[in-house]
Amino acid sequence: MKNIPIIVTIALLILFTVSCSQRENGFVIDGEIDYSDKTQPKNEEVYLISLSKYNFFKDTVRIRNGRFKFRGSVKTPGMALIRLSGVKSSLKIYLENGNYSIKLNPGNLSESLVEGSESHKLYAIVESRIKGGTPAREIATLKDSLAASSPLSSFALDLLVEKSKTMSETSDIDKRLQQFIADARFADNINIDIVRQMIESKKHLDPGNSAPGMTLKNMKGEFVNLDSIYRSNTLTMLYFWAGANPESRVINMQLKELYNQFRPKGLEIVGVTLDDIKGEWLDAIKKGRLPWIQLSEFNGTFSSFIPVYEITYLPQNLFVDNQGRIVKRRVQFDSVQQFLNDEDFVINHKNK
Repeated sequence: MKNIPIIVTIALLILFTVSCSQRENGFVIDGEIDYSDKTQPKNEEVYLISLSKYNFFKDTVRIRNGRFKFRGSVKTPGMALIRLSGVKSSLKIYLENGNYSIKLNPGNLSESLVEGSESHKLYAIVESRIKGGTPAREIATLKDSLAASSPLSSFALDLLVEKSKTMSETSDIDKRLQQFIADARFADNINIDIVRQMIESKKHLDPGNSAPGMTLKNMKGEFVNLDSIYRSNTLTMLYFWAGANPESRVINMQLKELYNQFRPKGLEIVGVTLDDIKGEWLDAIKKGRLPWIQLSEFNGTFSSFIPVYEITYLPQNLFVDNQGRIVKRRVQFDSVQQFLNDEDFVINHKNK
């Protein structure tokens, strides 16, 4: 009988420790309803609805004396809605583990006051700018600035996921990922795995790696091995395009000037088409009087090189040196001349 109090004490201690751990690692939303407008009807329930595809749930609590409280935890933070019974509108919040204080405006839930959650504040800034009509390019710059101000926030990790999907090189993204991996708060966050998988799937296109092999057909239907083209030139630009793509036809005219300027210095351009209709491809070449090498797999958007070279938009480019190694990819076309003039990538016959 003397051992019972000790066992009970240990059990209570464990229970208390687990309870504290859950509170520290989860979220708590303390809320109240602003009933200063007496014309607003009293509500009975509040709903918390997660919009995350990785962490979907719905919770309901009753309102008591104008107040409510949600408790829980999320492994992967994301957007969520708070709604009131009998009210059609909703309040969007960024839900992550932490403490929130919310004062709901039943007349206009979107205008409610939300305090807490570092990432919610950052997303709220972005949302307000978007609603104000800020251009997409400025929004992208704003996101970068906010992420830099809170480099180990869920907001910054979400942005890293976005960037990993369009990155042209993996090294910088990988360095940022390692910082999140080292932070225990993100141990179970699925976004870590998403970025890691993106890096693994794109590493083969990093500078210094051999360009994936391709044997395509020219306009006469003859097979051409790209390795022989690489060896014959100081620098080769693979130019993925389509005659059916209006932007490609605009870029064609810009490339003609660059080709005339840099061809004598060892630059070659290889146009690789994704046209589904051969006639559109040939028409664009003829009307544009395109002087560089033109190749195709004649499988259009089903071409086998599309996933290998990660062609997700047109036009797109990739530069390869005379050893068949990737130099750089996805250079903005309005920056190609600057890239070619850069002292690290100057093309001259001495490099051949």
